[in-house]
Parts: sequence; structure tokens; C-alpha cells
Amino acid sequence: MTKQKKNKIKKSHSILIGSLIVLFGITCVFIEWYFDFKIEKQEEKQIESFFDEEVVPIVTPTEEVIETKKETATYVEEYIAILEIPKISFKRGLVDINSKRNNVKYNVQIIKPSDMPNITNGNLILASHSGSGYTAFFKNLYKLKKDDLSYVYYDNEKYTYQVVKIYEEDKDGTIQIKRNQQKTTLTMITCSQTNKTKQIVIMSELINKENY
Repeated sequence: MTKQKKNKIKKSHSILIGSLIVLFGITCVFIEWYFDFKIEKQEEKQIESFFDEEVVPIVTPTEEVIETKKETATYVEEYIAILEIPKISFKRGLVDINSKRNNVKYNVQIIKPSDMPNITNGNLILASHSGSGYTAFFKNLYKLKKDDLSYVYYDNEKYTYQVVKIYEEDKDGTIQIKRNQQKTTLTMITCSQTNKTKQIVIMSELINKENY
């Protein structure tokens, strides 16, 4: 075999390998997008069901179905509340504080100790990731400014909170909550996107409560 033919074969192999790598990359991106899309649709359905008063009968699956669907259904859990932040087009369900899925790895986490909105002068503390990835639910939280509104839907009541203070804390595993103890408050915490050693704390106070 001549040197020229060998070079052509090597070039063909290189093109083939390169094409396969590109195809693999595109496939991975598509799979990740499809997975996020499915979860997002499930999230929308769960939020809709939170506001739906209709009682839906639950069909108990067989043991075999439970086993085969176990992994795909792990993120499906009844919400106890909904957090909505209009300025950043955010709406996300909150699970029970004692649930294993009340964790920043899966959801916006209710931090212990926290009080639900119906507790007078209580403080609901929420935390989530910023940055990139599907679970970076608070990635746009930095856009909030003083007087911006957040809503928490809980126990047939809509609680409206207004931002009163935004400050940073060192990322050392603890957070100093600076709030008015005579106010019912909502505290939202996430990592700073400009300083990896800092966390952003957004403090809001309850200004209205109404039925929804």
C-alpha cells in the first residue's frame, strides 16, 4: 500500500471518529434537554394540581409496576406550598420540610428551623442553587431589588411578601438572619454568582394575606 493511500485511510478514520464524537455530543445534549423538558412538564402539572380542588382517585399500581417505575417517579411528590416570584417568572412547589426531597439537590429547600407563613412573626427560610443546571432554581434571584414582591400559596391563602433588605454572608455553613422579629418574614438564600465565597440573603416581609 502506498504512503498516499495510507494517509487517505488515516484521514478517513479521523473524519469518521470526529463525526462520531460530534454525534455523541449532540445526542447527549438532546437527552439532557428531553429529561429537563419532561421534569418541567411534570412540575407544571404538579403546580396545577396544587391549585385544583377536585379530588382525584388514586389507582394503586401492582407490585411489578411499582418496582419498574420506582426511579422515574421519585421526584413526583405532593406540594404543600407554592413559591412565586413574578419579576423573574419563577414558580416552584415546596415539599414537606421532613421529606427526603426537601433538599437543594432536588428542590427549593425549606431550611430548619422554619415557620410556615400562617405563623405570626415567623420566618420561612428557603434555599436553592444558583449557577447552571436544572436544579439552579434561584439562578435569577440576584435580579431582585428592594420592594420586589414574592408570593407563597399555602393552606388556601396567598401570602404577599415585599423585599426589605438584601445582604451577603460568608459561605461558611452558617447564615446570620437579620430580620425584624416583630414581622412575618420570608428569607431566600442562594450563592453569589460574582463571589464564590459569599451567599446572598434576600429578606422580605409580609404585607398582605388573602384567599385564593
